Amino acid sequence: MTRTWPTWNGPAWAASPRAAHALGATLFVACVCLWAHALHVPDAPPPQAPAAAVTAAGDPAAEAVAGWLRPGPLRLNVTVVGLMRRHDRAVAVLTVNGAPPKAFMTGERLLPDVRLVAIDADAVTIERAGATTRIVAPVLPDPGPPGIVRVR
Repeated sequence: MTRTWPTWNGPAWAASPRAAHALGATLFVACVCLWAHALHVPDAPPPQAPAAAVTAAGDPAAEAVAGWLRPGPLRLNVTVVGLMRRHDRAVAVLTVNGAPPKAFMTGERLLPDVRLVAIDADAVTIERAGATTRIVAPVLPDPGPPGIVRVR
């Protein structure tokens, strides 16, 4: 028993492989053009916000980024966390621009243009672009009398 497969009895031009390929390519290009047109969104110009409204928000992170992008020298915020001194060596624990506290010795660079010049008993001196600034360390509160005190 031999099986015969049905044949397609359409027009002669449709049976040609070239015609099938041309029809497929035409449909592909038409689909690409349709989707490109449907997905294309014209670019609208960004709205221009006044500069005062951007900085008036009061967000410290936004102001820090605006300070980085603003022309001119970088803003510098150095806070003295602690000071340690032993014989001929001194170390200052500083926070620079809100970063975690880090120990610095005299002569080290805090930022590319900022250098720690001196560490005193109650303050540090930094140099920035030839100008020196003295930053006072916080004073610790009096702990009171040491240990247990007998009251009569």
